[in-house]
Amino acid sequence: MTISNETASITTQGNGSNKDFAYNFEVPYQADGTTVAVNVFTISASGVWTERTITTDFTITGVEDPAGGSVHYPVTGSALAAGTYLVVQRALDYVQGTALEDQGFRASSVEEALDTLVMQTQQLVARSLRLTLDACTVAQLPSSDTNIGTRGMVTDATATTYASIVAGGGSNIVPVYSDGEDWRIG
Repeated sequence: MTISNETASITTQGNGSNKDFAYNFEVPYQADGTTVAVNVFTISASGVWTERTITTDFTITGVEDPAGGSVHYPVTGSALAAGTYLVVQRALDYVQGTALEDQGFRASSVEEALDTLVMQTQQLVARSLRLTLDACTVAQLPSSDTNIGTRGMVTDATATTYASIVAGGGSNIVPVYSDGEDWRIG
């Protein structure tokens, strides 16, 4: 197998009716062969992240499928409301489980180990991009709808009110975060 997709996570907004959320990247099993290597979170309208539990809170299809699958959330109860989000992240443990012995070359073992390394690297890149941005002006911020959870610092905010939508043109230096729709002070 090869890894041709750079995606390691998706964030989807709820709409009050959808319970099935597609993801387009491989979610493998951990090295134990039974634990699914996935983290699923919901993000409230106020920006609070809550980790969800497989089987109890959600189910997943497409495990080990390079094309992805879907997460069904919640297992019971109402669909995710508009203004809230579901995050699906590949979450491989950072271990090296391949042991090569001097009994001949097994290309499949090497390829599997390399695929795991690529997926782990993608996870690190996705998490580092989500966490922080360099200081910039409001106009230089990337799109908020594709950067939910990302934090940064702006140098030209007009206000300092926590959780308010940030506007440029002022002289305040404030931390900001993306809620998936807007950049907010905080």
